[in-house]
Amino acid sequence: MKKVLFPTVFVLMATLYFSCAKKRTTVEFDIPYSYSVAVPSQTMNTTITFTTPAYPTNINDELAKNGTNANLVGEVKCTSFKIAATPTTAIGLSYIRSAKFYINATTLPEIQHSFIYSSGNDSIKPSDVSTALSINDSNLKNRFIENTVFYKVKIDTRSSMPASTITVTQNIHVKGVSQ
Repeated sequence: MKKVLFPTVFVLMATLYFSCAKKRTTVEFDIPYSYSVAVPSQTMNTTITFTTPAYPTNINDELAKNGTNANLVGEVKCTSFKIAATPTTAIGLSYIRSAKFYINATTLPEIQHSFIYSSGNDSIKPSDVSTALSINDSNLKNRFIENTVFYKVKIDTRSSMPASTITVTQNIHVKGVSQ
């Protein structure tokens, strides 16, 4: 009797345990961000460097909506990063020779996030009012898991420009597993 009872109990307990275990699934979703960056006035052929205000990531709300949490996220990558002159004017982005955006989070060092130079196919043309920047292929998880991020911006100018505003739109792709 003991020889049959113990294996039977073991099989029943194992069946209950594994049938109740929740299966985790892969979770992938995009988070679009859009914000304005105030660009101080500059003179021709100068480099200006400034830091943006902190922008909220709202990451905890987005993770909860998608059935995951920060501990289960493995990768956060930027899939698009664009800048546009705001409001759209005849001068557009023509004053920019090159631009670099470095992403920062409160407790982490900055890393170069995106860039554009005035040579090659990705250059800003005088008529452009918006343009896509090249994106560094970095895992931004540790930065976007924080409540806010901010950017250090370096712009090399090709002409003088009064203080203006650039609208930044970017898409962040999140990969992880469900809770």
